[in-house]
Amino acid sequence: MCPISVNFTERINVGRDEVFGITKLRNEIYLLCRSFPYNIICTFDVRFPFRLLKRINIKEIRDPDDIRSSEKENVLYVSDLDRKFIWKIVRETDDKHQIIKWLTLDYYPTTFSMSGDGHVLVYNSTLSILRIYGSNAELLRSTELTRDIQNPYYAAGTSFGNFIVLHWWMDEKTAESEGNREWLIVMSEVSRDGQTVVRRFIPSNEKQKLNRPEYILLDSDDRVFVADTENNRVILLDSDLRWNRIICPTNEEKEVRRPIPSPCRLCYDEEMKQLIILGSFENGANVYTFS
Repeated sequence: MCPISVNFTERINVGRDEVFGITKLRNEIYLLCRSFPYNIICTFDVRFPFRLLKRINIKEIRDPDDIRSSEKENVLYVSDLDRKFIWKIVRETDDKHQIIKWLTLDYYPTTFSMSGDGHVLVYNSTLSILRIYGSNAELLRSTELTRDIQNPYYAAGTSFGNFIVLHWWMDEKTAESEGNREWLIVMSEVSRDGQTVVRRFIPSNEKQKLNRPEYILLDSDDRVFVADTENNRVILLDSDLRWNRIICPTNEEKEVRRPIPSPCRLCYDEEMKQLIILGSFENGANVYTFS
């Protein structure tokens, strides 16, 4: 166990709007909201008490589903599920934002991730293919995953250039010898070409089993945070994909607060040591501080 203490800090609310994504860029937190008559992005100060700074009109984006940021280029990316688009939002010096239709796909971009060098990682769960795009939407690399990685939920790049993939898996050796054809949701680290499994997290007991997880993120040490959605918790795996602990809900929340239900989006602020968690169909996010 690494010496970590996690405390609930504050809840960020956006009123009646439903929040579908969260990210941090420079000194602001961005919440992606589906609203009426048009969708918006609410920005908050990164420091307590997380003051609301502004609302950005994104009426061009019809069905927003996830938001990510590039510190390198100082831009935002938003997936548009219905249109199969990814949009780029460029911050301009006069506090205005230019919204650009950046990438058109032939499948639904439910979630996507960013690499440390500012590249966008998009994955096709049906074909088990990862695609990496540069800042000008040029395809830099297409990686087909090894055969035993089925229906990937999510993928993220490590600091070494490998990929962490959340997916369905079956132990074929056990299935052949014992007739046990149980499918599990596991985490695999695969090589850059997608064909070699470097290591794998396989639940070793009932407590570790994942239930419809929807999101992962990696910190600078390649530790993995997992939004274990239907188990109503967020867990932490070490950089070698070994189970570390349940991050939240915390003991304090279990006793006196309502934990975030069905966590589905995560954002980790390395500088502030804050984990921000968004739940399904929620109108806000919970902030946790590490010490």
